[in-house]
Amino acid sequence: MMVKQANLPVLEDRKGIVLAGKSGRRFYPLTLSTPKQLLPINKVPMIFYPISILMLSGIRDILIITAPDEQLLFQKLLGDGKQYGVTFDYAVQTHPDGIAQSLLIASELGFINNTTCSALILGDNLFFGEGFISKLRNAMVYNKGATIFACSVEVPEEYGVIEFSKNSEVVSIEEKPLKAKSKYVSTGIYLYDEKVVDLVQSLKPSMRGELEITDLNNIYLGLGLLNVEVLEKRDIWFDNKDLYYWKKAEKYVNITETQHETFLACLESVAFKMGFINEAQFGKIVLSYQGTEYGRYLLQCRTRYVSNEKYIYNTGLVGYPFYDAFIAHATEDKEEIVRALSEELTELGFKIWYDETELKLGDSLRESIDHGLKKSRFGIVVLSPNFFSKDWPKYELNSLVAREMQEGKVLIPIHYKVSLKEVLNYSPSLADRFALRIDNNANLKKVAEEIGDALNIRGRPR
Repeated sequence: MMVKQANLPVLEDRKGIVLAGKSGRRFYPLTLSTPKQLLPINKVPMIFYPISILMLSGIRDILIITAPDEQLLFQKLLGDGKQYGVTFDYAVQTHPDGIAQSLLIASELGFINNTTCSALILGDNLFFGEGFISKLRNAMVYNKGATIFACSVEVPEEYGVIEFSKNSEVVSIEEKPLKAKSKYVSTGIYLYDEKVVDLVQSLKPSMRGELEITDLNNIYLGLGLLNVEVLEKRDIWFDNKDLYYWKKAEKYVNITETQHETFLACLESVAFKMGFINEAQFGKIVLSYQGTEYGRYLLQCRTRYVSNEKYIYNTGLVGYPFYDAFIAHATEDKEEIVRALSEELTELGFKIWYDETELKLGDSLRESIDHGLKKSRFGIVVLSPNFFSKDWPKYELNSLVAREMQEGKVLIPIHYKVSLKEVLNYSPSLADRFALRIDNNANLKKVAEEIGDALNIRGRPR
């Protein structure tokens, strides 16, 4: 049985670095015996979250930097990474002398060099949001120089503050200023090109005695090589710098996992979906967790991923189960058309799932689409003459379309054996959205390609 997995290529020229140094005094007494990054965030250790971000972006070579007396604990937990289809290397930071020091350590170790791009993420930072991985991967592929990710916060003075001009250009970055010039700060993930190996060597310790990551970013800014990607309002960033934020992050994860019946930052699941491990390897992992809640979730994942009925894709990280599109239908021909359309879109590299039950008179199309859009970026509706012959309330689709437009999602109706005149009479706003017509199976491929173009235009990297 064929398993369809994510078709993102591995970023062979970019390596990942997770800084998990000793910085847990604010967590005492919890961190007297346990590194902060190994404390749990709901069901998995905190460090699983930044590692899964790197894996979801396509990175398979990852360096874990720890305190000398804590390295064995991380090695016992993560091993060499083989079980996840990645490679974990380890290095020590003898004293927490700044974030930028991690790049110096990686360089001295030979992990990165003058031909290697890098992605540095802090071991206590969590990122969620349906568009974050896309934004991160686009930056890795297309941006030159360095890229940092900005987020608006209430107390910017605790971070590196980014000042923007009226034209949205970066003017300056100031580390922990007494008075911030904006609400935007640099988050705990940084992308650098191969020049970073030489540039980090030129850094001098700050007044705090640290090699400041802000100083490195300002060098890139001075060279005109600094990109700043601003997180969307729907993107979530947690910097677990103290117990308050740790508990806040744990609450968010707990609610999200409960509502959407998923486990976030499940490395085994991410590895399988990214194609880092095969079905047989994933099956062995499932057996090793047999009899546990974690194992039951992995078994559910395996059942979904090997299904030849449809391809259900779940990133396991970015806020909730995430697909490119959900296909709802109000047609008697759904077995033929919906499945065929799903297969065409899957062949184009999109992650598609669809409702297997035919909508009947009295069912709520809004409810069906709402359910689908909780897990998808887009909704696709297949309509037939049967739909228009019934007494469906027109306001339901009209209000749904208006709402999804406001939320930035696009509802794409597919008119199957229906004239545009019928649709206009029924619902003008529905016809205005994105009217594609399926005349028969022969033009399904063309329709799928047009849908694919719409999906790509609105932010999916190809």
